[in-house]
This record gives sequence, C-alpha cells and structure tokens, in this order.
Amino acid sequence: MCAFVRSRRTGSLLAVPAITLGAVLFAAPASSADAPAASKTTSQSCLDTVNRAIAAGRTGVSSDMCSTTSTLTVSEERTVTVDDVADAKDSLSTQEYRSLMRAAESGEVRSKDYAQSVNNVVNGVTQYGTFYYDGGRAWVAESYRGYQGAHTCQTQWAVGYVVELKKCIDYGSPDERIVQGVWHFSVIPSGGLVNWDETHELHVNATGSIWQ
Repeated sequence: MCAFVRSRRTGSLLAVPAITLGAVLFAAPASSADAPAASKTTSQSCLDTVNRAIAAGRTGVSSDMCSTTSTLTVSEERTVTVDDVADAKDSLSTQEYRSLMRAAESGEVRSKDYAQSVNNVVNGVTQYGTFYYDGGRAWVAESYRGYQGAHTCQTQWAVGYVVELKKCIDYGSPDERIVQGVWHFSVIPSGGLVNWDETHELHVNATGSIWQ
C-alpha cells in the first residue's frame, strides 16, 4: 500500500510507502538474498587515533572500540498497484493520475525499505529509508516518475562519546546509488585527543539489489 504526499521541496505529489520508520524500522523485516545479515569491520582512522592517544600516555581507551558490526535489513519488494492510484485520484492532477496509473499497470516501479545498523562496544548509529528502481534506474532521496524515496541517519546510542552527524547523502550513477552516512566521534574523557570520522555505505541498483 502506498500513500501520496506533497513534497516539501518541489510541491509535487509523490507516492511513498504507507509505513512507519522509527526506532523499530520494520515490524517483520525479510532479509534479502543479496544482503548479508551482518559484516564486521575495523575503522583504521579509529585505530590511528587510539594508538596516538596510547603513545601519548592516555588511559581508558582501547582498540576494541574500533571494531564494528554492521547489520543490513531489507524489506520485500513492493509495487504500486492500480487500486492504490485509484484511491488517491482525488488528490492528483489529471497528468499525475495518468502517469502513475501507467506505471502501476506496467509494474515497472518497485521499492524496498532498508536499514543499516552499525554498532561497537560504545556506540550505535543507523541509516534507513526507501529506494525505488525500475530496471533502468535507481533513486533514493530524489523524485523521479512521481516517486520519492527516503534516507535518514541517526545516532541510536553512545556511552562516553560525543557523536555528530556530518553527512547523510546518496550519490552515484543513474543505475547505481551509494547511500552514505558520515559520523564524527570524540571520546569525552580524552579531552578531544581521541576523535575520528567513520563512513558507512550501502549500494543499491536499478534491479533492486542492495549490499554493503
């Protein structure tokens, strides 16, 4: 099921999934075959700053906080149905209605929800949203063919850290987008000596594949 809302940025009507994203991203998520449940990585920038702090005689810091587990959750594929468009007819212009009806009849435009949660021993961050694809193009935050996806970056929790969001963007080619969140971390007890950036990314493409 989709809802039609007016874009704050363009003023145009957009079809978006009728779901709620928040602390619980998906009530009953389904894992995608091309989305591994979890992957483990080590932040080199974190290791570098921790090693410098240790060499300077700082205590209370450890390289353990540089190891992260990234978990990707993906919903089942969705398409906008003819009934969805018909239900929203009163809120659409004639041109918008005809365009969305053609897309619904062809089944070309599909979407998936995604959520990437990244955790280590002292903090957790996440990025989540919706991307659309039609076989020739993938898109996330932009509006295309009357549909607009979403991308949100959040800090879920932190202990002994200041965590600041620096970027929450998507970029790339028409057939493959990179969904990116960049956070800055600083350890409060170290007086600012221990601080670094971390970049976490997802890839989505025009056939509906998503990977990290």
